[in-house]
Amino acid sequence: MSRWATRSSATSARKSNARADLRPLIRRYRLDRAPELLGQNTRTLRVASQLQRALNDLLRGDVKDPRLQGVSVTEVRVSGDIRVARVFFSTLDPDEDPEPVLASLERASGYLRSRVAGLLRLRHTPELRFSVDEGSRRGLELTRLIDAATGESTGDESTGTESGLSGGEPAE
Repeated sequence: MSRWATRSSATSARKSNARADLRPLIRRYRLDRAPELLGQNTRTLRVASQLQRALNDLLRGDVKDPRLQGVSVTEVRVSGDIRVARVFFSTLDPDEDPEPVLASLERASGYLRSRVAGLLRLRHTPELRFSVDEGSRRGLELTRLIDAATGESTGDESTGTESGLSGGEPAE
């Protein structure tokens, strides 16, 4: 009888040791791969992705406000109790002033929330809070800086060779 007890305890000890060996790897994987997702469970991540997809579909097809043309939802962050969703959006033109778009989205938030409630079938539909996603604007600024830096270094050389050519005649 005691033989079986020791065997099962030894098996459970091996399993717990195996899990203990994997814990640092799991922690490292989570920290290296997605540090912003660390505090969220799979349900909030799933609701956030479904909410993003539903909002993009609604903005593309159902909303008639002309200020919301070309607006896309880039990210959704849902609170742990799925009561509040922070919705990040961007426009097609990053240089455009986002304030009228933000005001229009806040005005349409009740309509969007009610439509999302029918699509997602959640017990509690999250309150939508909108924020401007600055990523596209920053990306455009970086692209302009890179173009300006490479244009200055290669632009001087290309203007010198172009000025040496006259009309359409080949250089000798």
